[in-house]
Amino acid sequence: MTPEKQIKKLLHETSPGRTLFYAFVLILMVLLAIMVRLYAIEPLVLNDASMYPLIPEGKRVWVCKLPYCIEKVKTGDILLVKRPGGELQLRRVKAGPGDSLEIVADGQEGAFIATRKFYIPKAGDTLFLDHLNDVSFDYASNLVREQEGIRKFRVEASLWQGNHELSLDRVGRTRIGARPVGLREVHGLPWQELYLIQLQIQREEPGSNRIQIRRQLFNMKDSIELKSFVVKEDCYFLTCSKRSRCPDSRELGFFTQSQILGRLIQKPAFFPF
Repeated sequence: MTPEKQIKKLLHETSPGRTLFYAFVLILMVLLAIMVRLYAIEPLVLNDASMYPLIPEGKRVWVCKLPYCIEKVKTGDILLVKRPGGELQLRRVKAGPGDSLEIVADGQEGAFIATRKFYIPKAGDTLFLDHLNDVSFDYASNLVREQEGIRKFRVEASLWQGNHELSLDRVGRTRIGARPVGLREVHGLPWQELYLIQLQIQREEPGSNRIQIRRQLFNMKDSIELKSFVVKEDCYFLTCSKRSRCPDSRELGFFTQSQILGRLIQKPAFFPF
């Protein structure tokens, strides 16, 4: 290369226009990295051991918030979800919309005192409350309250032996732990405590017909019974890794699509921080 061409090349590479171009590209890359950090991929540090040993406490993880990551969810994925109270949690997908799931009492899943099988609803499903078992009723009533407003419905319980209704006063002679059960509180008890009450009454009641506590859901505005409702969003059954010692779907019920904020991914190779 001749000296004249070398000088021209040097002047071109050090020209103000080229310097501004490089500065513009650098600023653009920084802005892109910030956008990705804020709106697409977010690093999080887990401050508890709820997902141990999958995710040790204090480990930094990466969550993809893009619609593609949130919509393409499958069993085994770990999701960042937000409960109605605002709490953020990392939980693993145990079952998704349209799946049936069985949790065995005293099994690896923990938390359940009796084996139960139930269906995970998807958007558009119609749930008939009188066809649901006790755990499915709990999950469905939670879903109704989240969809329609938490104070719009109330639960009423009744006691049955086979097809014969018994006085609910019988519940007052049962105990949960060391305390007697109040007649008013029985309407709001979760399925596992109702199951224990049923077992106690069954031991005292002669006959082979099964004791059952049935529940109904009523609209508080007009006292009309809600017998069915249409599910508005896909639902997921999410669990933590510490069995019964951390809140998840076994206690809280289904998580809906709108509660999913992101999906756990491997750290992107291009991400410098």
